[in-house]
Amino acid sequence: MKKFHKYLYGIASNEIESTLPRLKERVLEPHNISVEDDLNEAAKQVEDGMKTKMEAYVARVVGYSDGLT
Repeated sequence: MKKFHKYLYGIASNEIESTLPRLKERVLEPHNISVEDDLNEAAKQVEDGMKTKMEAYVARVVGYSDGLT
């Protein structure tokens, strides 16, 4: 009985494996930019965005306070 089960299991396994997609070979290449430079650029973008938002906020607050006087 065990041999029969092993035989059927092998047939089913082979059939399932034949329908699975084949793995593709991946080629890993180094990036053109260093991690340090990439992080510095991201930090600059965040700082620029925060500066722009802060300037817009200050302009609204100053404009609001000018309307009160």
